[in-house]
Amino acid sequence: MRHHRTMRCYRARAEFRRRTRESRWVLAGVSVGGRFKAAVDGVEQIRARLPEPGLVAWRDLADPIVAGSIEQALAIALDVARGRWPRHDAGAVPFPSGTAEPR
Repeated sequence: MRHHRTMRCYRARAEFRRRTRESRWVLAGVSVGGRFKAAVDGVEQIRARLPEPGLVAWRDLADPIVAGSIEQALAIALDVARGRWPRHDAGAVPFPSGTAEPR
C-alpha cells in the first residue's frame, strides 16, 4: 500500500547580505515558515540588529513552493533563488528594507 504525502504550498523569501553598504548583495539563504536554509555552510539566520543599516535585504520568491514538507520547501526555494541570482551575486535588491518602498 502506498502512503500519499499531502503537498502544501509554502511562501519563501530569499535573504541577501553585504559586508559594507558599498558591497554587492550576496544570496545568504532562504526562509520558509520561519526556518532558514543557508546558501553556503556557515551562514546563520540574522537574529539581532546588525552594526549598521543596509547590510541585509529580503526578496519574496514570486511563486509559491509546492512540497510535502518544510524541509523539501527550503531545498526547492534555495534552488529557485540560486537560479534567479546565480553565483550567489544578487546585484541590486529592490527592497532592502524587506518591504516595498515608495518610489
